[in-house]
Amino acid sequence: MNDHYCVYFDHNYAPLGLAMLRSLRACGGRGTAWIICLSKEAEELIAAFDVDDIRIVPVPPVEAHFP
Repeated sequence: MNDHYCVYFDHNYAPLGLAMLRSLRACGGRGTAWIICLSKEAEELIAAFDVDDIRIVPVPPVEAHFP
């Protein structure tokens, strides 16, 4: 079974969000981490890490899907 985790934050909280994900991994949490990025800057920051098991979800497509 593959676990999935979902978090959301903007660029102001991104360092704490990444620390939380690092802590999750250190405690044995495995699986895909879905990050809903509330700002373009957060998207760019997370993308720069180029981690395989992190999926970036920008807000505009979510808002378009759930008007």
